[in-house]
Amino acid sequence: MLRYLYYRHWKFRPEFEKDNRIDPFAVYCMDATQDAVKRKGDKIRKYIRNLTDRKKSFIEKRERIPKDMILENDEYYNIRSKIRRLRFILILIFLAESGLNYFTSLIAIPVTDETKGIAFTLLRIALALVVTAIGIVCADQFFEEILPSKKYGVKEVTPPKKFNPMRMLVWLVGLVVIEYMIFHFGLARVNDIEGGAVNGDTAKSLIILSMVIPIVAGGIGWEISNFRDAYRNRRLYDRYTNCINHIDNKLENLRETENGYFQKKTNNYWHTYNRLKNFKEYYNSKKQRENVALLKENEFATDYDRVYAESLRRYNKHKEKQDAIERTKINTSETTPGKKIGQDSD
Repeated sequence: MLRYLYYRHWKFRPEFEKDNRIDPFAVYCMDATQDAVKRKGDKIRKYIRNLTDRKKSFIEKRERIPKDMILENDEYYNIRSKIRRLRFILILIFLAESGLNYFTSLIAIPVTDETKGIAFTLLRIALALVVTAIGIVCADQFFEEILPSKKYGVKEVTPPKKFNPMRMLVWLVGLVVIEYMIFHFGLARVNDIEGGAVNGDTAKSLIILSMVIPIVAGGIGWEISNFRDAYRNRRLYDRYTNCINHIDNKLENLRETENGYFQKKTNNYWHTYNRLKNFKEYYNSKKQRENVALLKENEFATDYDRVYAESLRRYNKHKEKQDAIERTKINTSETTPGKKIGQDSD
């Protein structure tokens, strides 16, 4: 009763009193349905267009990955395990060598009253890390010069890679200098500890170990380089594929959301129309008016199926128009003089 009074005396008072037709209610409910679904649908389709552009970008990036430089499924998991093991070993070697080099750095920057404190401690740590990194890189690059790694998926190079003595010499000199620094400062450090009262063989073994570790680490880095590009390409390919699949799922959910919202609003306003229709017929009977059939242009309100079909037709027409506007906006900046908007260039 309260709803009837609200509609009768407030919201639709003119439509109740001016005539005995129910057409205004059919038009109102159809327009209200379209207003609601257009606002919601435009937001959803804008999001869909953005996701579609992102998907296209990921597809283009995936297509740029060399097909002959990517690990296949039957090799990927074995090589991935191998690379992970070698990288883990390489990290342990780097930390161990850095620790050994830290103690030898105490010769280059001895602990005195002037060099105490966290600043000089950090400086010694940084020096140890730099020396370790340079030694590993020099060994890795030296191996690459004398034994060029055969990249996975790369066919034999024609002509083959030329031997560059100068570049090889640069990396060899760098490696020799680092090895000499490790040997010299390590030996000086051994002589400095406890007045030199240290077992000679043990000390020399540690020094030799410090010198061998960068070479071993360089060899591991050289081995990883054989598969690094193919492994990275496969990871990129999988990442782009996962992003594309994720976007596809979101697009499907958005389309279902749009469709569900459309059906919900159409159904709700259909029930609103039936309520208004009953109120109007009740009002007409009180006023002893005859109920008049719908006009021809409003016969869509005869039943729910026709309401749904008409609402869908109007909504699809709106979507086609909006999509055309969006395409025009995109193409406007690309239009050349003498061409119509949206017209392709010859």
